Amino acid sequence: MGRMLRNSVAIMLAAMLTITGIIPVGKLAGAPSAKAVGEVRKDSTQTETTVKGGSCDDDYSQTHGTAEMSKSMNESVLTAVSNGDKALYKDVQIGSDNQTLKGIIFRYAKPHNQSVTVTIRLDSENGQVVGRYVLTKQTKSFDDYATQSFINIDAANVTGTHDLYLEFATAYSSVTSTSALDIYCMIFGATSSYAEYTPYDPYDDATGWNKAYKNDSDKNKPYYAANPFYKRPAMILVRHKNVYGNHRFVWANPDAVDKYRANVCNIDGLSYNFNNNTLTIKNFKGADYQIICQNMGKSFKIKLAGKSSVQHMECWGNFWNCGMHFTGSGSLEINKSKQPQNGLYLTSWYKDGLQIDAKTKITAFAAKKNNPVKLEYGEGAPSTKKMVTIKFDKKNKKLAGKFVKGSKSKYLQTFVYNKTKFEKK
Repeated sequence: MGRMLRNSVAIMLAAMLTITGIIPVGKLAGAPSAKAVGEVRKDSTQTETTVKGGSCDDDYSQTHGTAEMSKSMNESVLTAVSNGDKALYKDVQIGSDNQTLKGIIFRYAKPHNQSVTVTIRLDSENGQVVGRYVLTKQTKSFDDYATQSFINIDAANVTGTHDLYLEFATAYSSVTSTSALDIYCMIFGATSSYAEYTPYDPYDDATGWNKAYKNDSDKNKPYYAANPFYKRPAMILVRHKNVYGNHRFVWANPDAVDKYRANVCNIDGLSYNFNNNTLTIKNFKGADYQIICQNMGKSFKIKLAGKSSVQHMECWGNFWNCGMHFTGSGSLEINKSKQPQNGLYLTSWYKDGLQIDAKTKITAFAAKKNNPVKLEYGEGAPSTKKMVTIKFDKKNKKLAGKFVKGSKSKYLQTFVYNKTKFEKK
């Protein structure tokens, strides 16, 4: 009777939310049953599978007390969670190439102080227990969310594709809320035997993250503080050129983690050293990936080692400094496939420029009617000599083209490289 009552409440909630503009999806909206095939991110040592909370199996969830609900065009959650309720996620890929499950990250809303325990089983209601995870963080509302990471995996050698059965236990009860918990997503991290998965929560003050990096005054360093509306958070973001929401951070202000709903994680070929404010790109095979650096400070450098490739790279300085200074003896090839955009892009409110050191090799391409390098300024551009500083390791070397003024704008001053290929040997 209790389960039937909760299901009825969930359906009534869905109807009310539909009227107010938050539209439930799946069976509550008359759609067919959905599978939880998640977004999968891979590199040579680590696979992360992100499963949206709302991608649960509709039929199973509704008959076991839970429901899915759309909060925006691209985001749905698991809701209507009470003590003893269950949910099912079908066909979830864990790892690849014999990688095994090493950690799980939950993103959830829980605006009360009662904990919720989530038990995950493999392939059936009575299947092998993956683990029992106690969600303890309290959020301000159901529109806010917390991140909590776990590396305790009770089941050995979990790999491949599985149906995941979730069961919830909590002492929370309320006559004003139909759910003890909303799950935004779960991220399943898998690695090969020689690598460790280290899920990291930048909101956790116990790690010392905020104390180590907090900065809102020294513009040589990344901007790392509570974010006013006119400043964008410091970050080094990696994303796939074609996959919406495929974001990973090499390093980030917690506000960036919140905005992009992505994780700080290890990425082969990319590393960041806060002490010298340097992003190192070493043999990164990223022809389909973009790197975005934002508000990293005046001293920020990009060190190249070995041969690397990216589809696009940009630096943003939004009411903070973030120049584009390439150093090191490696090479970087940008936008070889000639996608319809710039290869290198710098935008700055201050007079940050493009700088390439003598032994550093950069090649950038552009499609027709585009430019391989574009520099944009919002507070007054520097002189051409200060805007671009390129050093060569031998005399008489020079660029084939030059930087010229781009399209005129009332608010922006633009400079572009006047060839479709930029090559600094």
